[in-house]
Amino acid sequence: MKKVVFVIRSLTNAGTEQSLIKLINEIEDYEITVMLARPDKTLLPLINKKIHLIELYKQGLGLNMGLYLKRSLKKGKLLKGLWMFLQLYRYIILDQFERLNQQLVDSYDVCNEEYDVAIAYDGGSRNSLTPFVLEKIRAKKKVMWIHEDYSKVPSNEKAAGHRIFPRYDQTFCVSTAAKEKFNEIYPEMEGATDVFYSIFNSREILEKASESKNKFQYNGIKILTVGRLEEEKGQERLPAIVSRLKEEGYNFKWFLIGEGKLRKKLEAEIKELGIEEYLILLGKKNNPFPYYKYCDIYVQPSKQEGYCLSMAEASTFEKPLVATNFITAKEFIVHGIDGLIADNNSQSIYKNVKEILDNEALRLKFTENSQHKKIDTFSEMDKFYAL
Repeated sequence: MKKVVFVIRSLTNAGTEQSLIKLINEIEDYEITVMLARPDKTLLPLINKKIHLIELYKQGLGLNMGLYLKRSLKKGKLLKGLWMFLQLYRYIILDQFERLNQQLVDSYDVCNEEYDVAIAYDGGSRNSLTPFVLEKIRAKKKVMWIHEDYSKVPSNEKAAGHRIFPRYDQTFCVSTAAKEKFNEIYPEMEGATDVFYSIFNSREILEKASESKNKFQYNGIKILTVGRLEEEKGQERLPAIVSRLKEEGYNFKWFLIGEGKLRKKLEAEIKELGIEEYLILLGKKNNPFPYYKYCDIYVQPSKQEGYCLSMAEASTFEKPLVATNFITAKEFIVHGIDGLIADNNSQSIYKNVKEILDNEALRLKFTENSQHKKIDTFSEMDKFYAL
């Protein structure tokens, strides 16, 4: 039996982690190991088969800077900890993330086990797990997944990629558009780069949506956005948009599912604008699908996306869609046919949401046209088995 190891930062409830769970659940006749760099294991119960779990944060000094410092400052390591703090502070100030990553990786021994395939599932030039897989795991083949639009990353990260990425045997990008952007920057990787769409099971999603009744408890227009509350997801633009729509007298509530760094900022702005009854933070939901089922409009305000799993999920429920023009938006929406694609700014998001709110016939048209969309990515498993 072949052996594969996936290395990922955590199993928190986010798109990259959800896509890994879906992939693992479809793998047959492999011995599967998952290595975690951080202790968040929210999605672990969703894995439907036996796996080996290795918690890297309990070994070495940690692949996360915070864990590294905490362990370095343990009793008996005070001087080392202080020295390490000064070193890390210098790397951060000078943005020398490659040297910082190397220092994190160097605290680990080479793993004893040997695998057929080792996968850096949330790879990237800034991520310490990318060199970790290269240097600390023994495997016949090393594979990296890229989940972002690499045209958007800083120039120093792009430069680091030229030194790190060619050491991998295979790189998968999560969409055609993401691959095109990646290969524009790394033409030397063209022959070793392919697309691997997230495994998508619409039947399972619809079944989970039926497990619960309408939880909105609201009869007006229900707008939904799902995603981590992070800057790249664009939710910080929503309070001003919601406030404007409220002042114009629209009867709606906008619900956000997800957690993240922006929560406190969003809460403060929602309170300041007096829109607590219009923009509602629902937090994490292990089963968000009933909310997709019962919403009236789905909006994705992201500044950038590699694929956007939440858009694929929303498409399953045949809802009118509004998305910003990130690189894969056109894979989900034909503008004016089954949804609207806005420019990537607050004014355009507002304008396009307003257009759908104003026009019930347009909402019905988008819903009807969405019935013909079917997302099926199970054939992607052939690419995995070919590794």
